[in-house]
Amino acid sequence: MIKIPKEIVLNYSDLSIYLKTLQGNYTLYKNKNKILTIERILEDKIPDQIYVPSNDIQLSTGKLELEKYQISQIHQQLNENLMKNIDSHDVEKVNQALVEHMQFTLSDPRTGNLNEIPKTLELLVNQKELLHELGKLTHKDYTTSVHSVDVMALAMSYGIQKKLSIYEIQRLGVAGLLHDIGKKDIPNEILTAPRRLTSDEMDMIKKHPSYEFKILTKIGCDDDFILRAALEHHMKIDGSGYPKMGLKNISEIGQLIGIIDMYEALTAFRPYKDGFSRIRALNIIYSDVKNNKIDKKLFETFANSIVDR
Repeated sequence: MIKIPKEIVLNYSDLSIYLKTLQGNYTLYKNKNKILTIERILEDKIPDQIYVPSNDIQLSTGKLELEKYQISQIHQQLNENLMKNIDSHDVEKVNQALVEHMQFTLSDPRTGNLNEIPKTLELLVNQKELLHELGKLTHKDYTTSVHSVDVMALAMSYGIQKKLSIYEIQRLGVAGLLHDIGKKDIPNEILTAPRRLTSDEMDMIKKHPSYEFKILTKIGCDDDFILRAALEHHMKIDGSGYPKMGLKNISEIGQLIGIIDMYEALTAFRPYKDGFSRIRALNIIYSDVKNNKIDKKLFETFANSIVDR
């Protein structure tokens, strides 16, 4: 299921729409044979939490060009909603808007969704304090989209700390958003398991960087910066890690997204554990620095980007 903002529900008015119960189950709100009217939407009679089956928004090849235009229009609406929340200075609402944006973006990468990401990041690139606060949020509803948005915010904060150009900060944000795109090909019951994974399940998880590389190259991404962030973020400079054991020539962006990915995972809530404090998480990562798995200077620059100013 893909959660969609009710502001853009008209784009899905001909599809089945579901609500999510408190128990986490989905119940039918409207079947695909019943069309939502614009009057009903304008009267604000649509529930806030609405979902569309992900398979229903997969695109047929014959409709691709038309749908690409429609996708662009939906992104424009999502960006307008995001900007409204940025102007309100409500960090949690900004985060929620970004997560909903990411869920839609990952629903079908071949539609041209990924090409719209830089436009979204343009809205955030000068929001120094907002990005810093986004990186400190904790979540009880933990998904790949939530994680990716958090990694994006932390990566862009790092770029601001280093006084990089707007273009470079945007690229860091894109790398953060897309670093786990391959997890869409891993069964959801494994990704959301409320327990520690079995060794077989971990072996499946360890394939996701390879999936990411395949997805990005298949849709025409030829930016080595983005590709190496996706492929290398679980690899270490001593040759350990995955998916390629023994490779030590890890790119700086691969290392950086790897550090941020570790930090976000350590500080995040999971059904089987509470998140660690920032200091404890940094200490755990620093043990990899001492074991020559992570570049010390890169780690220190990242740590400086997340401390309170």
